[in-house]
Amino acid sequence: PENVFLSEEGKAVIGDFGFAAEVGTSTKLRSTPAFLDPQTAEEYLQRKTETVVTEERDAWALGTIIFVIWCGSYPFFSFEEAVLPPAVLWQNVVFMSKTTRPAPPLQHCKGMPSPVKALITGFLQWNPDDRRRPRDVVEGFLAAT
Repeated sequence: PENVFLSEEGKAVIGDFGFAAEVGTSTKLRSTPAFLDPQTAEEYLQRKTETVVTEERDAWALGTIIFVIWCGSYPFFSFEEAVLPPAVLWQNVVFMSKTTRPAPPLQHCKGMPSPVKALITGFLQWNPDDRRRPRDVVEGFLAAT
């Protein structure tokens, strides 16, 4: 949560000042393993050294952050699994993205409002083309606050 920033345009951006890069640019492949989207995880496993920063990758991380805040756990693995070597975590995420593609287990999140469920579900789509982007939802969020 401490790594979510709002730009002047109202865009939610996931950032770690050590990892920050502008959307659309190519950058050295770096991340926090537990928040990594399946596509970037696969790039890590393929030993790629650079990646293009996209809103869809940030959307996955933001969906994971929101899930952790509301549910007290990661959406697709446990806190115990989160301390496994990163390659093991990434293999599991890539495997799920190519096989079962489970929905986020929102049934375990008590008292979560429907709009938050829709937001998380939109951000945590396995196919990046299907993911909601943070900028697509920020206007509605700001209007509701």
